[in-house]
Amino acid sequence: MIFTQKKFHLIGARARIKKIFHLLEDVIPTFQTPGDLDIIPLYLEYLITLNPEARSFQFSEEEIERLKQFKQVLRQPFSPEDRRDMAQQLLKLRHLLAAKIQQPLKEGSLIILERDVPRPEPLIWPAEVLVVLDHLRSPYNVGAILRTMECVGLRRVISLGYTPRLDSKQVKRSAMGCEALIQVEYEQDGVAALKRLQAQGFQMYALETIVPSTSVFDLALVLPSQETPLALVVGNEEFGVDESLLGMADHLIHIPTFGTKNSLNVSIAFSVAIYQFWAAIFGKK
Repeated sequence: MIFTQKKFHLIGARARIKKIFHLLEDVIPTFQTPGDLDIIPLYLEYLITLNPEARSFQFSEEEIERLKQFKQVLRQPFSPEDRRDMAQQLLKLRHLLAAKIQQPLKEGSLIILERDVPRPEPLIWPAEVLVVLDHLRSPYNVGAILRTMECVGLRRVISLGYTPRLDSKQVKRSAMGCEALIQVEYEQDGVAALKRLQAQGFQMYALETIVPSTSVFDLALVLPSQETPLALVVGNEEFGVDESLLGMADHLIHIPTFGTKNSLNVSIAFSVAIYQFWAAIFGKK
């Protein structure tokens, strides 16, 4: 819903700023064309017009000038090659607004821009590799895993239980558009889902801090033939992979740790593990 200036006036000074802040959070990772940004200069105009009557969170003259500059820049057309420069302007505006209302940049607010590097050739795995998400709690972890999957050419995920759905706002923000490239299957019964995969010939690998298990850096020792499809199961941030699924795994694998903690964040652990699968299968060192 697009706010009119009258509606903008009714929500109060801090709420106006916060409205634009959250709009920027949604827009920055996904915008592609000037049309995607149309609403932001309009809201900045409202903010500038209503500033004199704000009793709190009033912008200084210097800040108003910066807002006017942002408004002008964001109304300019840009080419796909200029998208990164425009994103930098949006990030600067977001920083100005966050500082004004002392809005912390939480995990879900962190935004990483794509860099202008040549796109690589698509990675073709010799057999299907899919990912099973067993009752993950955090949508930001789910989104990060999807982004890593896309980076290594994986396209299929099975989501178990209360794992956040791929179409949730938080998952989309973290996945940065990669969720649209992933085929997802939602299942409540993890045991039944894994039985179906086994019937289809999948080898099951569960990533867990458990003994005995194989280090992800020794995957070459437990890989099947190149033609065998693989399923990598990662579990809940607190409880790990459910015991009923661990019992069905063909191989238990772990990431060595050497500190007081014995596990990594699940999205980081997944990234380490899947790149070790890539290295072992494609013979990379």
